[in-house]
Amino acid sequence: MPQKTNSVRCKATGKLSWKTEQDAITALAKTLLKRDRPKQERRVYKCEYGEHWHLTSMFSKESVLPPMPPTPKRDLSGFDRVLGRASSE
Repeated sequence: MPQKTNSVRCKATGKLSWKTEQDAITALAKTLLKRDRPKQERRVYKCEYGEHWHLTSMFSKESVLPPMPPTPKRDLSGFDRVLGRASSE
């Protein structure tokens, strides 16, 4: 179940909902950090019955995922030396 901070139950559906898209995206980001979940939410969507947002585990072309942090560049020159290759940079 997603983090309940800033969430309320939707009167129409009974699902957890968030007032703003950003609140829903923040909740989604928190759930993505929990890898041991059997059902993983994947995107946010606007409720068709009200002015709030939900999370869903369903895929969609319109997926809204939080931006991923950049992957740090790793120095792999040690591997090249061990393998006897010239440095890749």
